Amino acid sequence: MIHIYDGDGKGKTSAGLGALIRAHGSGMKTIAFFFLKNAVSSELSSLVDLEIPFQVSYADSTYYWDMDDEQKQDFLKRQKELFAAACSYVKNNENRVILLDEILDLPQMGIISDDEIADLLSGCRNEIILTGRDGSRFEQMADYYSHITKVKHPYDQGHEARKGIEY
Repeated sequence: MIHIYDGDGKGKTSAGLGALIRAHGSGMKTIAFFFLKNAVSSELSSLVDLEIPFQVSYADSTYYWDMDDEQKQDFLKRQKELFAAACSYVKNNENRVILLDEILDLPQMGIISDDEIADLLSGCRNEIILTGRDGSRFEQMADYYSHITKVKHPYDQGHEARKGIEY
């Protein structure tokens, strides 16, 4: 089945991770692929502790908007490589729960197309959890669809992201 958590509110990754951890706790095989994130996101240490496998696209802690052009090109290349790895995993493994965190934002950045995501989802024999800002393009394919709306966020008042809360 296909799960989508989207919107501009905080909690999409948290919801996806919650579903993944619940499945892991019940004995199901799980894996996570983290797009648009680096290896310093705090949730990764929890996955290590729980022995849930995961892949990230890069280890640099620089945010995309702070990268120079060469770093951005490398970053975008690594997103495509991670997508290829996720596709290979989904197609070659059955009965898994797979989190594809922030994958819904890749088409807007020109990294992959909506069609590539739709191809990945069609005929899938796994529980697939997708997160990102806008999953409405895949609503008809989804079995679960939750839209998380921001009502208020400290960032809007000038507060920076806090380790352990936002990342």
